[in-house]
Amino acid sequence: MKSGVGGQSPPQFDHAIPTTPLEVTLQAGEFEVIKSIFQTSIPYILGWNTTMDIASAAAMSKGMSGGGNHY
Repeated sequence: MKSGVGGQSPPQFDHAIPTTPLEVTLQAGEFEVIKSIFQTSIPYILGWNTTMDIASAAAMSKGMSGGGNHY
């Protein structure tokens, strides 16, 4: 190990960020699972789906009331 490359950080470090690079190896199926989790959970965490529901309902309400017919 030279300059922190090629080793693992010990589990007990003194409240400092370890300088050792971390490496993760995933198989194709594991990558797809993680990708799917991120694609479905991040919009909910950010409130994207709720925001889109509100905007869609407002647009439909405006369209059905005849608003927005500008030619």
